[in-house]
Amino acid sequence: MYLTTTVRNEATLDAAVADAEERAAQTKIRFRRARGAQPAAFAASLGLGIDPTSALSRRAMERWIA
Repeated sequence: MYLTTTVRNEATLDAAVADAEERAAQTKIRFRRARGAQPAAFAASLGLGIDPTSALSRRAMERWIA
């Protein structure tokens, strides 16, 4: 499962992140930020069946899943 958020300007980004993290904390699902992989995470969140790990090496796949 992937979660993305879009803001209109950078000033509201912190509030959007805080809101997403608060909502995630209320679930039993573990979320983590896609640091350095934002394009792949966004593409995966579109619901088009894209698996961002499909082109990764085994070592990179282990880092992604960890």
